Amino acid sequence: MAEEDEQRLFTEKVNKTFSKCLNLINEGCPKEEVLVTLNDLIKNIPDAKKLVKHWICLARIEPLTSPIENIIAVYEKAILAGAQPIEEMRHAVVDILTMKSQEKVKFGENIEEACATKEQIQEATIDNISVNLGSENRK
Repeated sequence: MAEEDEQRLFTEKVNKTFSKCLNLINEGCPKEEVLVTLNDLIKNIPDAKKLVKHWICLARIEPLTSPIENIIAVYEKAILAGAQPIEEMRHAVVDILTMKSQEKVKFGENIEEACATKEQIQEATIDNISVNLGSENRK
């Protein structure tokens, strides 16, 4: 009975820490802050490295600007560490890569919108200058 309680406490602590890390990631906390939390968990409970949620946190912590290879490398390390269930990790990596590609599309659209807005502002400024110059020339 004591062993079951110990296992339950271990599972609760690990799951709470992983949930905390995922929340920090979703809130946009710096990578370093999340890594401190994850590393503290691994120091205290080294077996947590065998859980796929540890590796999901590491993959999710990669910013959208980082190369896809970084995310794939985390996936490979999870496999080598024997993380389970690996199917969950595979789904998480697919989700991360999908989000990454969608963000690139949005980023591209935002650049196009920003450029179009900049051109409109420049045109408006040029128009205003010519109007101002025209009215100054009449004086």
